Amino acid sequence: ITQEEMARLSRFANEAKVAPEHRFYCVNERCARLFAVNTVEVKRRVKPFVTCPYCATTACVVCKIRWHDALTCDEIKVNEYI
Repeated sequence: ITQEEMARLSRFANEAKVAPEHRFYCVNERCARLFAVNTVEVKRRVKPFVTCPYCATTACVVCKIRWHDALTCDEIKVNEYI
């Protein structure tokens, strides 16, 4: 097994440890990595966003798109941006 394959296997093993209700995938298509987020807690915030620990992309946990600071989640839904 190569070092690259070993690193990939390790990543998948770590991702498997993340509970389904805490799984969040980075919205940056170049990253798309899984990381753990307490979505219930984050959704309660006035600004429900998280930052990917791998690429630093900021995403809305509610809309599951890049963070939209200028618009509310309701405005995003009404205007069908998602």
